[in-house]
Amino acid sequence: MTAATDRLALTLPAGVKPCSAVAQSPLIGATPAQRPPRPASAAAEVAALVALAKALGEAPHTVCQLLADHVLALLKAGSAGVSVLSVQSDGAALVNWPAIAGRWQAHSGSSRLLLDPGDPAREATTPQPTAEHALIVPFGAAGKTAGTVWAVTHDAASNFGAEDLRQLQDLALFAAPALQAVAALASTTAAPALTTAATALGLHGSAESQRATFNSLIENAPFGVYVVDAQFRLCHASAAARKAFASVRPLIGRDFGDIVRAVWPEPFAGEVLAHFRHTLDSGVAHAEPTVGELRRDTPEIESYDWKIERIVLPDDGFGVVCYFYDLTEREQAAEALRLRTAQFETLFDDAPLGIYLVDAELRICQVNPVALPEFGNIPGLIGQDLAAVMQALWGPARADDIVQQFRHTLNTGEPFEAEELIAVRLDRGTTACYEWR
Repeated sequence: MTAATDRLALTLPAGVKPCSAVAQSPLIGATPAQRPPRPASAAAEVAALVALAKALGEAPHTVCQLLADHVLALLKAGSAGVSVLSVQSDGAALVNWPAIAGRWQAHSGSSRLLLDPGDPAREATTPQPTAEHALIVPFGAAGKTAGTVWAVTHDAASNFGAEDLRQLQDLALFAAPALQAVAALASTTAAPALTTAATALGLHGSAESQRATFNSLIENAPFGVYVVDAQFRLCHASAAARKAFASVRPLIGRDFGDIVRAVWPEPFAGEVLAHFRHTLDSGVAHAEPTVGELRRDTPEIESYDWKIERIVLPDDGFGVVCYFYDLTEREQAAEALRLRTAQFETLFDDAPLGIYLVDAELRICQVNPVALPEFGNIPGLIGQDLAAVMQALWGPARADDIVQQFRHTLNTGEPFEAEELIAVRLDRGTTACYEWR
């Protein structure tokens, strides 16, 4: 690790192996250790970001623990948490852990001096189990580091990858705004570490700083999000939202009804507006999974997963926040796959020769109408082991040769074409003749 990442690692309740620790921020970069690629769950990530945004507006003192919980779940970590730095009257740096989830959760709420690596006092307070790998993202304001959001694994075989780092960076965006919101509310329910850190960083939580923080959070959101105020005007939009409304100019401050009707045709536009007004008036959230519609402003069908909730805006008025995820590319890919599958099914079923398919486990998974009679009266043919079926048809010796050729083609991709097969079928007791490849 570098000196910078060494210092970041000090914000953990315990040390990590120097070759495994990973740190990343706009100021500090490193290459993350790799775990086998895993698909990101867009729905789970959006749900986490929505929950954090809602908590930030309604109960900012709960954000740190919620943040730790979601980091633990999304990154499949062993432990995850938020570390907050402060300076004591004697100038010594103190690190606090207002929120920890996972196997180190018992240390949540504790604190200690920011000790140097190898300091005996640090080693004496190292919690168990030890950390094998770590991702650490610092957060702060005005160029000052307020703390870190982190995740660790306790299993040497379980590591982190680039996708984990991206998700942690996105989630960590909520840490500094949570401190500012706590300072603004002077919350008596907040952990002392939070208010202390906010004070040390000069985050006094003025109305102006609250608005700036809220605006920044929306505009830098890693997914589609926009806000409609109590006057039914669109007042904030992330980059993804601005792209979705690219044909509407000007956008910010415009009547939301005009925006929706410019982008979507009726009756869909009217239905969307009715949902927004109902949520604004009642506070009841609404969600639409995978909605696809033809746009009015472009000749394109676009698909979205979206959810709306009522929130309290920095001016203390109500507003509706909409979170959405663009599913258009995914839906287009799914439709293309459906078309290819339909085309394949047609060719397969209408082929004038016998065709059957086996899967990677050498099980029969599909048989066309011409080939089906050649398998005789084998019950439950689909899903049967190829070796068992061939043995029933041809006997063990010939079945072994056939299965060996299938396995070779499956493993190497090399095609195989057999000479004319003339043999007695075991199941029928008659001589049969086939050409096959």
